[in-house]
Amino acid sequence: MLDKPVDQITEADLQFLVDEAIPEQKNLEYKSELPGSQTSDKIKFLGEVSSLANTIGGTIIFGIGENDKHVPTSLDGIHVDDIDQNIRRLEEIVRAGISPRIPHLTTRPIKLSNGKYAVLMRVGKSWAQPHMISLNDHGRFYGRSSAGKYPLDVGELRDAFGRSDALTNKIKWFIQERNATIISEETPVRLEPGAKLICHFIPFSFADSATAVDFRERSEMIQMMCSPSKMWFFLNGNYNFEGFCTYNTMTNGVSEAYTQLFRNGMIEAAYVIERKNGMIYPDTIEDKVLTFADVYLPLLKNLGMSPPIAVSITILGAKGYRKYRRYDADRSIPLIPITKEELHLPIIQFDDYGHDPRALLRPAFDALYNALGEQRSSSYDENGEWARS
Repeated sequence: MLDKPVDQITEADLQFLVDEAIPEQKNLEYKSELPGSQTSDKIKFLGEVSSLANTIGGTIIFGIGENDKHVPTSLDGIHVDDIDQNIRRLEEIVRAGISPRIPHLTTRPIKLSNGKYAVLMRVGKSWAQPHMISLNDHGRFYGRSSAGKYPLDVGELRDAFGRSDALTNKIKWFIQERNATIISEETPVRLEPGAKLICHFIPFSFADSATAVDFRERSEMIQMMCSPSKMWFFLNGNYNFEGFCTYNTMTNGVSEAYTQLFRNGMIEAAYVIERKNGMIYPDTIEDKVLTFADVYLPLLKNLGMSPPIAVSITILGAKGYRKYRRYDADRSIPLIPITKEELHLPIIQFDDYGHDPRALLRPAFDALYNALGEQRSSSYDENGEWARS
């Protein structure tokens, strides 16, 4: 049952746990009732959720009674007047009471034959760990063993933060390696000369050697990766050693752009942004990045890649380029050339798939304008809201 997607679990699966006396495990927790409204009840519940996220993930089942040995004894269910409201309450407790936010959490009610409900909360293993209970400044970190949750000690916390730092370094190393590969022209498709926009979308789960994309048929992969309404210019696609690559029509053996989907879920999008006049159009770069985000973040979700997702933006061959100046712009303000051959904009972390990319990517866009001698991106108003249509 625990290997099934949450939306496929049935009452019969829950009854099997009771009939076979399957005890609580490292990734399985039983609760006879939903958490109460008292702070102590919420903290106890948050401890269960965070302990799962900090270890291997797992499922909490509300509505199953158990004995003192944590063996299930009955599938009684829970009587509630409004199940949807109760689920929203559970998820809001988790959102407000755990820091950083847990990126992969699914809650589903199951209507039982007795008219009551069982509630399943599936918590994914988190790559943003360690997660702390922040409700009322509780400030505790929990792990989980087969005996249930327990407070992490200093050594375990040090290891957890060390793994987090190691993951950050691994992401940066991957970006540097891939950019070096592009500079040396060892790309899946040969690109035209000129300054290039490189975007990487990196699920934190890539660090798990078991992570692998479930590839589809060639035609379906092209459709998923190209999104005809947004990137109609990607007309071709093929499997290769790294995974699957889409690209636009080539002329004289070179292409304007490609996107490489790696077997471990990472995505590399490359686009030639300038060829001739030494000018860069930052608003065009922003629009292209947002188009990539609008297509590739849903793609990763569709492929089952759990957040967080690191989004990296690099402009290769950028040194000496200046911002394009409109005919009506103030000519008294000098155009400042980019001073770096590789312009690495701040890496942005998407903790879940529901965020507006325009809001989260603002620090990267501001940095692009800074490199061009301006205070901030002109695409945002003074309040930091997206202003361009």
